Amino acid sequence: STTIAAKKGVRAHLIGSDMAKPCQITIGGDSYIKFRVRELSQKIAEDDKRVVELEQICEKVANSSSQIEKSVGELAQKQDQLVVNRRKIELALAQSEEKKDEDRAAKARALMASLDTAMTGQDEKLDALLNKQENLLSKLTPLNAELNAIREERAICENEIEALNQAAESDATNSEIRVDD
Repeated sequence: STTIAAKKGVRAHLIGSDMAKPCQITIGGDSYIKFRVRELSQKIAEDDKRVVELEQICEKVANSSSQIEKSVGELAQKQDQLVVNRRKIELALAQSEEKKDEDRAAKARALMASLDTAMTGQDEKLDALLNKQENLLSKLTPLNAELNAIREERAICENEIEALNQAAESDATNSEIRVDD
């Protein structure tokens, strides 16, 4: 088949014949504008899908970060309790040493050593959680940058579609097909 596209119209002596394949004639519209609008609309649809994907990823990262924050808070409370317990034991140790009660002082030192070990373990857990959270949050920066870039590109595409549609409307003419005998 044959396709003819003419913005202002077609003038011919003969269009098609009984023996020829069908001929498609488009007049009055700029075929490039239609093509470009379709292309830009497809780009917008693809971008919208990517935005949904990125927003879901960002939400998962934010949820993970919130869970880590909760764990950090719980861990901080445990650390505070260990510090409070250590102070009580330090006080008991000082009193035992003052009274020269070596048995009690030895028990207090052993408890302090145990608490120090526990506090070191808590510090290590806290550092691991904070590093994990920092790693998660560092992933958000490029994701947000990509989201912003897609949104800007989408706005550019929408503006171009609007400009193309306005150009098509302002360029509208009285198109016709004229076949001379």
